[in-house]
Amino acid sequence: MFTTIVILPLFTVFLLTYTARSLGAFWVARVAVLNMWVVALYVVYHLVKWVEYGDTQYIIFTNWLVSNNILINYGLIEDGLSLIMLGAITLVSASVHLFAAEYMEADPHLSRFMIYLTLFTFFIIALVTADNYLQLFLAWEGVGFLSYLLINFWYLRVQANKSAIKAMLVNRVGDFGLFLAIVAMLTYFKTCTFTEIFTLIGSLGEDNLFYNSLLIGNKNISIVLIIALCIFIGAVGKSAQVGLHLWLPDAMEGPTPVSALIHAATMVTAGIFVTIRSASIFEYAESISFLIMVFGSLTAVFSAIMACFQNDIKKTIAYSTCSQLGYMFVGCGVSFYSLSLFHLFNHAFFKALCFVSAGASIHTVAGEQDVSEIGDEEEDLFQSDVFSLASSALAGTLFLSGYFSKDYIIDMAGVDTVLGNFLYLLCFVTVAITAIYTMGDDDDSDEEYDFDSFTLMIRNDLYNTSEEFWEGQKQFYVDSQECGVLSTAATGILLSLSSGVGLVFFDYLVGVGSNFFYGSTFIQNGVPIISENAVLLETVILSFAVSFIVGLVAADSWNVNNSFFRLGVIKLYIDKFINFISLIALKIYYISFIVIDKGLLEIYGPFGSTAVTENLVQLSTRRLPNFIYEFICFSLIGIIILLFIIEIVGLSLF
Repeated sequence: MFTTIVILPLFTVFLLTYTARSLGAFWVARVAVLNMWVVALYVVYHLVKWVEYGDTQYIIFTNWLVSNNILINYGLIEDGLSLIMLGAITLVSASVHLFAAEYMEADPHLSRFMIYLTLFTFFIIALVTADNYLQLFLAWEGVGFLSYLLINFWYLRVQANKSAIKAMLVNRVGDFGLFLAIVAMLTYFKTCTFTEIFTLIGSLGEDNLFYNSLLIGNKNISIVLIIALCIFIGAVGKSAQVGLHLWLPDAMEGPTPVSALIHAATMVTAGIFVTIRSASIFEYAESISFLIMVFGSLTAVFSAIMACFQNDIKKTIAYSTCSQLGYMFVGCGVSFYSLSLFHLFNHAFFKALCFVSAGASIHTVAGEQDVSEIGDEEEDLFQSDVFSLASSALAGTLFLSGYFSKDYIIDMAGVDTVLGNFLYLLCFVTVAITAIYTMGDDDDSDEEYDFDSFTLMIRNDLYNTSEEFWEGQKQFYVDSQECGVLSTAATGILLSLSSGVGLVFFDYLVGVGSNFFYGSTFIQNGVPIISENAVLLETVILSFAVSFIVGLVAADSWNVNNSFFRLGVIKLYIDKFINFISLIALKIYYISFIVIDKGLLEIYGPFGSTAVTENLVQLSTRRLPNFIYEFICFSLIGIIILLFIIEIVGLSLF
């Protein structure tokens, strides 16, 4: 039955592809929604069974790659890690399918959109159920290709084309890193199957890793360290960490259901999943683990700052996603992989809820996404309250799902070094910054137009605008409409999941006596276990106090004329710096192309050899214009006669 989870989405894609014209867009959407909910129920069944019995299963279909000493099977793995990922993926995907069926119903290409969504879900399911790195890599590439198609779904929009190409190119950097890791595994360990790789590394031990190393300069570098670094590069690209984060905000050019699916529980969390799955490797590469913590801390604080300066509500949520992914990286960097996965699980639902409720609000106000131009409609209080609740979960409000994971990561992030304490401080400051773009400001608003979450930075104190300006935005509400049944149902499902999964799954994932990840990872110190009283009370109190104070100060002092505001709008020059480096690289490539490819190689290659041959021919024909052909003809006749005589006489040339 577990194979049904993987096969059913792919079967549905083929079925809908060949029957879309006869079924029509309406029924294609309904079949896709029904398919995803069937898959989600299968996953819930297996998740409950795992909680009860806890048996890891390996399903081998066939021998896939057989070459000399290398044997790689095509199979699936059913363990705690894959099941918890499948739970987040399928439940979010099913809810997004339900939301998209109504949100995109007026689009003439609805059938193609639903097929893309289902195929994207298949690839991410194949990724988390793969039992080796090579199979995972193929699904990894499939996810990247489908993200390109989904971001570029409205392909007539130039900005959508640019964003899709940007996402594809930036992700190629991370993909190349993961590819190099697989090559290194096959070269030195002759396998890339999870259990075999982890067992080999564990049996070698730290002392024997020296004998499996590369000589770089005058130093022996452990091959495990190199593999860990390459996997880390792949995770940074796919999970949009600082430096390779450029594609994620621009990916908002796709339809809102795409944003909810890609940036909630699927594509951007693939890097976190690979890091957690490779925990056994990172445990023997402490320097890379610390590098993970550094990148996670910097990404968390940088993305939180950038989220404060976005007018586009979807880009604000995208930057908040980068920030939360940074928290997950911090958890992996300090070897609390179970906490990172727990936060990933919680984050999937409340971030999908943010996108779905934001999409419903955008749909209500005729597609307007600029938060400086819109507010919350008085009659649509449900979406407004849901959006506020999702924002509160994002900020880690007490007893909501974000509280049960994010604060734990911050508490466990403290490392007893100067740099470690600084990184811990960055994570702590990020909590306060998160309050800036999630805290509402209702002091100056009237009763009819209530501006709530994600709008603190665009209220009167920031833009120095008057209430008459907001009264002028009534045209957005003249023809506005309530959300439909499907959108409301999807929002309600995600709302219940966002509110309850943190409390329900806490004991199973990180509670005392939890063995949920038994057999999923093989780390030195076992799976970190958190007691119910592990969260420091002072951290919770300080988080609320600092968040409230920083939020109020920011709201009262920042405006568009502030230099810090202008610095935030241009994204702290990081995008410009990366563009500058990329331009230098492209110029170097252009020069090498002109000098080497179009220059030396062509001159001394095909063009040069052709020119030399032509010159020799012209020289020979000029010296022997009348006799060259006769010379060749009589030479051949003479050789034939000579061979005939030798054959008659009985002599042998050999």
